[in-house]
Amino acid sequence: MKSNCLYKIILYFLLIISLTACNNVRQETQETKEALTPFGHSSEDSLKIGFGVTSDKAISNKNFTFSMKSSEIFSPEITLINDNPDGNDFSLIFLLDYKQIPIITNKEKKLIVEKNLKPVSEEKFQISLPELTVGRHDFLALAIRNSEDINSDNIYMYRRGTIIVDQDKDVEISSSNLDSEKSTNLPEGVIFASKELPETINDSVINFTKDDVQNLYLNFHSVANRNYVILTFLNNNLINESIANPYISILESGNNHVPVTMPKRSLASYNELFFAIVENPYDRVEDDNGSLKTIPWDVNFSDKIIIK
Repeated sequence: MKSNCLYKIILYFLLIISLTACNNVRQETQETKEALTPFGHSSEDSLKIGFGVTSDKAISNKNFTFSMKSSEIFSPEITLINDNPDGNDFSLIFLLDYKQIPIITNKEKKLIVEKNLKPVSEEKFQISLPELTVGRHDFLALAIRNSEDINSDNIYMYRRGTIIVDQDKDVEISSSNLDSEKSTNLPEGVIFASKELPETINDSVINFTKDDVQNLYLNFHSVANRNYVILTFLNNNLINESIANPYISILESGNNHVPVTMPKRSLASYNELFFAIVENPYDRVEDDNGSLKTIPWDVNFSDKIIIK
């Protein structure tokens, strides 16, 4: 799925250029610059937003891998940047080992952290995670821009990291093999929902009623020999029971259609639903020296789906 290094490099420099062009130029540390995840497009009216997770526990300035002792608390610094003429509201959620967790910030325990950023502004704050067990953990932080926009490129930012407590050891995953259709009519890197098995991306649906959303399909194309975990979020809360086994393995290239069952009891009068697909869960993207490995490590998102 869209592991496009050139694309990420271009986006990175777009953010840095936008930062240095502002009247109020900020002197970022090199560590923060390395750990920012920008997104947007090359057009003049693109969003210029950054999201970072940094910690002195990082083994390199990329802040992809953190090493700590079991007697310590993982307390990274979160950075949100809004270099736009308009304010932006964000909801931040945090996952440990693909379970949504409460964090402590400003001495308060929160499952969702709400932030309002004024035009051309930046905010830094610290969070603390619950006590961690010995071994390897996957950490995922999401910053969700609250907007009427449904395009995933304009809504979701993420930072993914590996936390090693005392000693590193592989995590065993019980995955389900998913049979792919040997077809390439779905574009790689695009995730979408449909009411029935789709023939093309034109069968995607972004508006559901409570009745017809009970059973739907999540669709995406994958190359062979990939492992994923599929995450379902309803109103910014992770739903565990929507997919029988969220850990899947793809053996052959093709289109994939995952049945999703929405729990009716969870639906309000207005609901926002989205999916995230994480490549190679629990794999490390850095070795012990901080050098990057050549493995897919992206998190890809569906567009926002409205349920009424």
